[in-house]
Amino acid sequence: MNFKGFDLSFLFTGATGFEIFNGTRAYSENVYGDYNTTADIFGASFFLGNGLTGQPRVFDEANNVRDPNGNYSTPSSYFIEDGAYFKLKNLQLGYTLPQNLLGKVSGRVYVTGQNIFTITGYSGRDPELAGDLLSRGIDYFGRYPHIPLVFAGG
Repeated sequence: MNFKGFDLSFLFTGATGFEIFNGTRAYSENVYGDYNTTADIFGASFFLGNGLTGQPRVFDEANNVRDPNGNYSTPSSYFIEDGAYFKLKNLQLGYTLPQNLLGKVSGRVYVTGQNIFTITGYSGRDPELAGDLLSRGIDYFGRYPHIPLVFAGG
């Protein structure tokens, strides 16, 4: 889009209809070994008779063992999430300098932003990164999110 020397371009991306196994969350919420389990798990799970919840239990008080069903130590549908997202992938605003200002040469200045925002219900870092060729639909440590970038030029 152009108006009086200004130009604007943008790219929105998105996807719907797929699920992601949030392996990073499964790992970080593990209650076994020397893991540093988040307070969210102990506060919301069935723990020492605190009532029914939507999360797997972390402790069996009667037998004094951590999660005898292995809910947090094996892959489980509990960690599958909706992967739908809507993202502003690229935004550029530019200005073409007037010919009378520069003479016979032309000039343009611009500012560009990438990965401006993402709207998603996914609790992981970036639903766009859910797996590679051999692990589609799996988000696990080692995948860095698309970071927001801003740069300018002329």
